[in-house]
Amino acid sequence: MALFIFLGIWLSCFLFLFLWNQHRGRGKLPPGPTPLPIVGNILQVDVKNISKSMGMASSSAMEKHGNKPGVSPSWS
Repeated sequence: MALFIFLGIWLSCFLFLFLWNQHRGRGKLPPGPTPLPIVGNILQVDVKNISKSMGMASSSAMEKHGNKPGVSPSWS
């Protein structure tokens, strides 16, 4: 019985946090890639050449969204 109560509370909290996160928005920042749970966007980074990978991400964001606040053309 206690297990069902615990699972019900846990599921309710998880559902509440998930829905709250979906509806709170990101402000006026341009849209970005959707991160995966736990690992985020680390799978998009080339570990053999990190600086080139970050530079490509920056330039592709600038091409796609232009010079908007929140998009930095450099990683310094």
